Amino acid sequence: MQGHMTHGGTSEIDPNQFLNDQEMSLIGRLILDPDLAGECGLAPEHFSNHYCGEVYASILHLSDSKNSVEEIDIVTDLGDGSKEAETHWWSFVSRAVVKAATVGVHGTISAHIRREYGKRATANITSEASQRVQEAHDAADIIEGTIKQLEEIQTLGHTSRATQADEAKALLSDLASCGEVEVAGLSSGVGLESVVPGGIPRDKVTVLFGETGTFKTTLKSNIIDAIAKESGLVLDFSLEDSNSLTLYRAMARVSGVPYSRFATSSFTKGDLEKLSRVGNSDISHLKNITTIGDIPPSADEIIRVARQYKKKGLAAVVIDYITLLDWGRSSERQMLNDAMLKFQRAAKRDGVAYIVVSQLNDERLHERGRADARPILRDLFGSSSLRTACKLAVATYRPGKYGPPKSKYDKEIYGELYSLDSDKYNNIIELWVRKNVLGEDNVPVYVLCNRKTGKMVPYNLEAPTGVEF
Repeated sequence: MQGHMTHGGTSEIDPNQFLNDQEMSLIGRLILDPDLAGECGLAPEHFSNHYCGEVYASILHLSDSKNSVEEIDIVTDLGDGSKEAETHWWSFVSRAVVKAATVGVHGTISAHIRREYGKRATANITSEASQRVQEAHDAADIIEGTIKQLEEIQTLGHTSRATQADEAKALLSDLASCGEVEVAGLSSGVGLESVVPGGIPRDKVTVLFGETGTFKTTLKSNIIDAIAKESGLVLDFSLEDSNSLTLYRAMARVSGVPYSRFATSSFTKGDLEKLSRVGNSDISHLKNITTIGDIPPSADEIIRVARQYKKKGLAAVVIDYITLLDWGRSSERQMLNDAMLKFQRAAKRDGVAYIVVSQLNDERLHERGRADARPILRDLFGSSSLRTACKLAVATYRPGKYGPPKSKYDKEIYGELYSLDSDKYNNIIELWVRKNVLGEDNVPVYVLCNRKTGKMVPYNLEAPTGVEF
């Protein structure tokens, strides 16, 4: 799996962290399909992470006595009957399963491990150190070789991304020659297609903006999920959130368990039941999401990294927030102007959607005499290029942030819903399409957001109580 939600970039790879990730990925795969354990030829002591070794030993033990090994069997086998042990092992098992979907195999890993251990061996040439180096080399070979073998054994029913891309290009070429098709946009997953023909433009810049607390990043994450499921690889340059938080939020959206529970590893019985129902098909799209957070935060570096992924089926590049890019010696306004123009050119040249998340200009939003806080295009922060270089601009607005419906407009829209279900009213997000070169602008699309899990679904005002998660 080439795409993976991991900490990307160009800095030196930590061999210990990568080895741990590979072990967790392997264990996650075996949890999903314990029958493959017999194909590994590993022993528990091969794992540097002793928890992985314990889970592996449990899978082997249970496979000898049971026809089918489930996650609950492993947790029960490893626990001592206490609630603390059950919570610990459920947390570890769930993280391993996530790793199975989000960590890929890279041929350079063993080389990095060997180089790093080689440096240590040079500094300490005792026989004991040499033995540790050789054991590390052997372990790296075993882990990497086993995962490659598993990928060949475990056919997931997916052709390679390169093959899919070649087939798609051939089909589009045939149809286009007949004048029967245009290249479609990317799915938003939240219903923007109802007013934006084709969805997110593939070769243009899209801007998402809104006030704090209106779920801009949550909207971004749901759009990324939709693109990853249907269109290919997404690069998520998350300049604000840590990779761990991004991963917790992703798992929350697919499982229905609040992401705060993943951060604290504090799960209720209901949470554990939901986690036990998460299957490989629920998380398989995560392999198409690569989160990159350790590169110099500049437009040039983002574009450079994006081009490295172009041949791997890159569909979209997401930057959250653009205002966190490095100004260098220029002003913030000049940086934003330059960045947007560069993203605009890169999107057109490479045929890749660039999705930029931005903040608001608070002075404009709260200017005197303005009664409606719904963001408009001129509220975009900092630079005119944010407004002129994008082809689609979507503003987020949460009416519940301002309390019960007050204006005549809001009462007409939300009066009935607020009286029937005020909590659902507080979860409504309006997506205002403020610029739309492909269709009508200044029109809203309504979504319902589960604020605990971050899952968004299209919402129909004609059926105000008919939408459930």
